[in-house]
Amino acid sequence: MLRLLSNISLYKKLVGGGILSAFIPLVVGAFFFWGLASLTSSMREILDVSLPSVDSVRIVSKEFESIRTVQRNLINPHITKEVYLRQFENLDKARAGYRNAWKVYENVPKEGDEAKIWADFVKLVGEWKIANDAFFDLARQYGKKMEPFFSDPMSEKASYYEVIQKADLIGMRVFVSFKLQVQEWKNILLRGYDKENFDKYLKGFEANEAAVKDGLIKLKELATAAGLGAGDVDAIIAMHAELGSKYRNALKSYDSSNPDSYRVVDKMLKGIDRPLDEALNSIVAKIDSEVKDAEELRTKMATQIYTVCRPKEKASIEFIEKIIALNSQKADNAGKKARKNAVISKTVSGLGVFGGFVFSLFFGLSLALSITRPVKKTIDMVKLMEKGDMTNRVTITSNDEIGDLAGAMNSMADNLGTIIRDLDEKTLALENASGDLTEISGSMAAGANEAAKIAETVAAAAEEMSVSASGVASGMDSASGRLGSVASATEEMSSTIHEIAMSAEKARKITEDARTQAVKISEHMNALGGAAKDIGQVTEVITDISGQTNLLALNATIEASRAGEAGRGFAVVANEIKELARQTSTATDEIREKINGVQSSTETVVASIASVASIISETSDIVSTIASAIEEQSTATREIASNINNVAKNVYDANTSVSQMALVAGEIAQDIFKVDTASKNISNGIKTIIASSDHLAEMSGALKEIVESFKV
Repeated sequence: MLRLLSNISLYKKLVGGGILSAFIPLVVGAFFFWGLASLTSSMREILDVSLPSVDSVRIVSKEFESIRTVQRNLINPHITKEVYLRQFENLDKARAGYRNAWKVYENVPKEGDEAKIWADFVKLVGEWKIANDAFFDLARQYGKKMEPFFSDPMSEKASYYEVIQKADLIGMRVFVSFKLQVQEWKNILLRGYDKENFDKYLKGFEANEAAVKDGLIKLKELATAAGLGAGDVDAIIAMHAELGSKYRNALKSYDSSNPDSYRVVDKMLKGIDRPLDEALNSIVAKIDSEVKDAEELRTKMATQIYTVCRPKEKASIEFIEKIIALNSQKADNAGKKARKNAVISKTVSGLGVFGGFVFSLFFGLSLALSITRPVKKTIDMVKLMEKGDMTNRVTITSNDEIGDLAGAMNSMADNLGTIIRDLDEKTLALENASGDLTEISGSMAAGANEAAKIAETVAAAAEEMSVSASGVASGMDSASGRLGSVASATEEMSSTIHEIAMSAEKARKITEDARTQAVKISEHMNALGGAAKDIGQVTEVITDISGQTNLLALNATIEASRAGEAGRGFAVVANEIKELARQTSTATDEIREKINGVQSSTETVVASIASVASIISETSDIVSTIASAIEEQSTATREIASNINNVAKNVYDANTSVSQMALVAGEIAQDIFKVDTASKNISNGIKTIIASSDHLAEMSGALKEIVESFKV
């Protein structure tokens, strides 16, 4: 695997590894999404179809039960006003609830048996609704009967049915008590012939009379609450009170000792109880009729519930249970399918994840080794290069970007080694040139000092000659008397002029040699400047290599960032290369500064040498002029010496020649002074050259130390 990866480019390895790493999650994700889609489909079947269907039909069933509860409460004979009114509120809520649930289930897609059951269910519920409406119509009729009762305070404690039944019962009791009262009256008349019987039957009469009176009061209260006509009861109460008063007035005429007395009293009250009897019978019949009407309505309501509504409700509940069973089965099937697909997805995903983990681990280790091994070798080489060792090379074992990097590092090491060797050679040449310049400068300094000494000697001789010539000129008036002195002076002047000629010739040769040496120094300095320029070009090459190295490090950093975790070692190499490039750039800048100093000093020395050469050339011209003048003086002096015997005859000419000689001697003294000044300038220039050559030697040494820090 490592050998195979070593022949593949880093880009292809990383991209290929990324694609393979992405392909495995893609496959796992595809199976996961397949399982998720299946689960989603099953959950949608459960959540969007089965559960809404089950929930909605359960709500319908619940609301059906609520309606049935309302019906049971409405047929309860003991229902109160509050309960009655609340039932219709509950009915409205139940109907609204089942209508909403109905709409939900109605919008759910239905197929097969469920669609058929739904159609039958809709039909049956329609019939049940009609039956329920009939029941609630009867309930409302019953409610209209109770409307007067609901406005009475008694409705808060009892039901309408209880009130009318109680009124019916009390009416019957009042009627019976009234009959007993009438019977007890007759018993008084027929059997009250003795005191004991009279009192007994009178008490019975009074007790029944009180019972009728109390019953009528209660009946009035109940009749008022039930809306059955309290005025009729008031009339009966008045009739009963009047009847009682008549009974007592008639009883005053009764004589128990007279057997015929009862006939007189009975005749007095005959038929007086019939109006009250009819009134009581009428009110009882009215109440009884109200009770029968209420019972009849309740019977119809009960019949409607139990014979019409309940069977349809029961059948509807059975349909609801079938719908619930079908949707429960659908939900169960969807759940089984979802579980099955989830197991398949989980198994495939698990195998895919495990296989992907094994492959990614093996491939990642192989890829990491194929990258880190050559990167480590490259790092070791870079660390040695950082220490200045340019002899180490990386063995290239791969054809990828790391192999290219290793090759580039080897090439860079070779190029840097060559550059450093060239720089060493140039530094050696610079050192030699600096030594030659120092030696030549020393020679020039010695020659300049010697020329200065000769110039001083020539100046002294010229001064002496000038003094002598002045003496000759001043004594020409007495030339005749002093011919011996003139001869001697002429000989001495001839000797002096000969010495001056020799010194002038020697000075001319020295200045010629100085000019030759200055030309050589200028050539050496030009060569030194050329070497400095060559070194500058070398530093430019190093700078270019440093820039290319920086660019290579930047590209390596970019590739490392693309590689992610696998390119971390590559990033280390890039940083080491970048640091090496920075150090190379720093060293190059130092070398460039040294070279610039060398070039500046070289240019200064070349300018100084050119100035010295110019001065030497001028000095040579002056010395040549002096030599020519001295030669002329030497010729004149010889002529004077050869014609000394004719001095007298040629005094005038001699005087003129001596005057001319004095002038020439003064000019010679001035020219020699200039030579002395030029020699001093030459000496000062040479000192500058020596200082520059010393500075050049120091820079050459520093440059050599920098070069020697590298091992090539």
